[in-house]
Amino acid sequence: MKKMLICCATLCVTLTLFCVAALATDLKATVEPVDAKTVSVEEKTGGADRVFTVTKDSGVKAGDLYLVLIEKGLKATDKPKPTAEDIYYIDVWEATDSGLNRDATPRDMDAGSYAVFLSDWSDSGNGAAKGVATITLSAATPDPGDSTKPGDGGDSGDSTKPGDGGDSTTPSDPGDSTKPGDETKILYGDVDGNGKVKSWDATVLACYLAGQKEFQNINMQNADCDGNGKVKSWDLTILYCYLAGQKEFSELPDNPHKG
Repeated sequence: MKKMLICCATLCVTLTLFCVAALATDLKATVEPVDAKTVSVEEKTGGADRVFTVTKDSGVKAGDLYLVLIEKGLKATDKPKPTAEDIYYIDVWEATDSGLNRDATPRDMDAGSYAVFLSDWSDSGNGAAKGVATITLSAATPDPGDSTKPGDGGDSGDSTKPGDGGDSTTPSDPGDSTKPGDETKILYGDVDGNGKVKSWDATVLACYLAGQKEFQNINMQNADCDGNGKVKSWDLTILYCYLAGQKEFSELPDNPHKG
């Protein structure tokens, strides 16, 4: 009898976890563009592995660089407030002759509102983030006889949401750049000063450039990825290209505009 009870309990827990995961991936996505004629955002793939296609046809020239940011808890009409917990996708894309047309693959998304921001980081742009669309994930209307209550399908307790945006190397203090003995050592790209160059460093630098107070204590020498003595938006672009493995940015510091 005892073994039977244990088996039943285990089965119930397994089924519960399965149902929670299923409900979290079955959320319906509604995309509201700010101006679909300027920038369109469409869901390409749903479920657990969501993909959103971002398209910008006008005002783009080949080689233009754009920073794409998807942040939870905001609408496109809000100003971006990037934090490690709220950033679900961040990347730098390069436009082609036909314009900007790329796929964003945010990590597991639960119910809520998400803002899609686009910043022009090219020489012709000013780096200002503009909201281009609002993505709302909500539970689909249940069929008759469905025991799932409306509104509770998307709340999985955030059990799959890592606190550091998926990077297991996130330091407890993202802004700690003043470790004893590190003052004279320069590791370009190591923005948070933890001795490694990871995707989290790009997130920290993006938050610093956005003026977020909790990300202002960065390692300025390491963040100067082009080695020109200043920390600007171009340093973020270089760091992203370096992390993406682009050949022309294989070493840091690197400034393709020099000389």
